[in-house]
Amino acid sequence: MTGGFYPALEICSKVRLAPYYACSLAVLLTAFLSLVTVSVATESDQNPPAFEASTKAARACPTWVGSCQRFTLTTSSINCVSFINQNGMTMQQLVAYNPDIVCSVRIPGGCTLCIGIDPYLPDPPPPPPAAPPPYDWSYYYFPPPYEQPPPYEWPPPYEWPPPYEWPPYEPPLPPPPPPPPVPPP
Repeated sequence: MTGGFYPALEICSKVRLAPYYACSLAVLLTAFLSLVTVSVATESDQNPPAFEASTKAARACPTWVGSCQRFTLTTSSINCVSFINQNGMTMQQLVAYNPDIVCSVRIPGGCTLCIGIDPYLPDPPPPPPAAPPPYDWSYYYFPPPYEQPPPYEWPPPYEWPPPYEWPPYEPPLPPPPPPPPVPPP
């Protein structure tokens, strides 16, 4: 594990602290945690070590870390500024309300020392419900496929009878000649 005692000395030498004992406590705490081998995070091999010296000294070493009773080394990412101001309370107030809080140590970029977890954060949302199993269509009765009737067979075309055959035309006979005139007596 890189870091440890010397980065803490380097940090404290860069930060002007009014209470000298606060920085001394941070140095001792850093040296103590350098010996701790417990790691909660599973991504410790991929991420940078938890004690990574920050080039930006933005926050002084807190003196109230002694209120925590247990320390757990973690590599979980914590944003120091938003973390300290969770729920409008400082971490010092949170530890005062709950002295049994399990504290974590992490030095993210922009912070010199960031200690504690917020026990008042809401629980994470529940996982989404599992998708329902696919519908079992074996219980559903499928009728047999519709069988089309055979195509309609039209009757044969109507056969008209042969045309009517008229008898041959015979012209009318000429009228008989008039009888001969009778001679006068």
